[in-house]
Amino acid sequence: SGAGGDGRKGGSGSGRFVRTAGGVVLLTLWSAAALSVILYATRRDIARELTQSWLRQQGVEARVNFETLGLSRATGSLEVGPTDNPEFRVGTFVVDYRLQPFAGGGQPMARIQGLILQQPFARLKYDDKGLNFGRLDKLVREALARPVDPRDQIQSVVIEDGLLQLVTPVGVVRARGGAELRAGRLVALDARLPATQLQQTAADGTVYE
Repeated sequence: SGAGGDGRKGGSGSGRFVRTAGGVVLLTLWSAAALSVILYATRRDIARELTQSWLRQQGVEARVNFETLGLSRATGSLEVGPTDNPEFRVGTFVVDYRLQPFAGGGQPMARIQGLILQQPFARLKYDDKGLNFGRLDKLVREALARPVDPRDQIQSVVIEDGLLQLVTPVGVVRARGGAELRAGRLVALDARLPATQLQQTAADGTVYE
């Protein structure tokens, strides 16, 4: 009976061990699943805050919203400038990228491969000092001044239903349309210029559609 009692005791201990181990494994799996859900739910907010914080450090007032954020694609919207009078706006952006977290050597952790801008709006200025990109001017100048790395070239850029306002000393020129670039080359362009009255001291002019 002693042997049987030991056996039962041993069996009971083994059962408790299995139940405890199983509980720990199950708890771990549930914890991991819960953490994954939390991270999935909050990573868009984290990405938004990081992006807006970086833009603020560059002196750019902006609002960024991510609708989706995955391992190879992100979608969302963007506004730069005052909420009641933005200088730059993208109704919807779609970014395809390739992550390279172990690139090292100062290389970016992700490289953009494709970009779609739907209903973008930009208000630029042109005067005797040249073209000015407003709050984005510093970033644009720095980007143009950097050495070109062929690996950073975006393979596909598509602009859909865009609106451009070019503010000049003689009036505002507006253009609407779309474009497509492949490997940095313009392959499609659809631009429309509404009739615009331009005025200056010496002469007046009209841009016809």
